[in-house]
Amino acid sequence: MKKFLKRSLISTLTVSIAAVSFSTVALAEDSADVGVSAEVIGGTLTLSEINDIAFDSFDLSAMEDLSGSEAIGGAEGSFAVTDTTGASEGWNLNVSATDLALVDGDNVLENALSITAPTVTAGENSTSALAITTNAGSLGDATGINLMNAAAGEGLGEFDAAGSLLDLDVDYLDASPGTYSSTVTFNLTTGPETGPEV
Repeated sequence: MKKFLKRSLISTLTVSIAAVSFSTVALAEDSADVGVSAEVIGGTLTLSEINDIAFDSFDLSAMEDLSGSEAIGGAEGSFAVTDTTGASEGWNLNVSATDLALVDGDNVLENALSITAPTVTAGENSTSALAITTNAGSLGDATGINLMNAAAGEGLGEFDAAGSLLDLDVDYLDASPGTYSSTVTFNLTTGPETGPEV
């Protein structure tokens, strides 16, 4: 009886070794690792062209306040902010202005200019225009107005801004005859910022 058990054990062991040997042969195959690379080049953060603005002439003999509105933008009366950097850092468009000053004189018209908020439309393959915040207000403050602002992760692609107006409002008693001049600065920077309360 003991002999029989011993032989059975040896037989079972032999079968197991054979099975292991067969499995090792089946896994002995060639393999190769192939590297893959793709370069992505970031674009730029740009502001389209904005034309100079000229208000109509005012006649002081009318004894009326000097007021007017002019569209801000290019030939189509709009402008665009385009972000193809791929950085997803957001952006901010700040607008500031110097006081209207008499070119050939000393008279300065303070707080005469203000700006209205634009209507923003997203271009094709852009993030949502609903995420772009807009502001309006007087340009008399040195800090200006954050006209358009995109938070981090937003503002990717092209965004058309239409309907923004530069408004002029001056008491005619404060105006002297002559040509007045101001410089309005549109400053587009990377990263969202918190502007003044409007």
